[in-house]
Amino acid sequence: MTSYLVRMSGRNVLVNSDSSPKKRRFSATRLVEAGNLEEAQTLAVERTQKAVQLEVDILNDPSDPPSIKIERVDEVRASTFDTQRRSASIYWHEEKPEA
Repeated sequence: MTSYLVRMSGRNVLVNSDSSPKKRRFSATRLVEAGNLEEAQTLAVERTQKAVQLEVDILNDPSDPPSIKIERVDEVRASTFDTQRRSASIYWHEEKPEA
């Protein structure tokens, strides 16, 4: 098995905010062990979806689901400190309305 560091971005995540539901976006990184690149991407997306669902209540209608895009995949040594530290991060941002 090979270790991969998968960087992703998510968009269109409708969540409860202080005053009303708002769309948010996020960036996330996952460290996964997989037999190949495609498997690594699939595992990373699945784990990120689960982590997001645990962190926030997603209010999207099924006709307007959130999306996750793979930004970058790197083969890495899993034992490095920096890789371990970044491997479970999710950073939330406000989603800017489309013009």
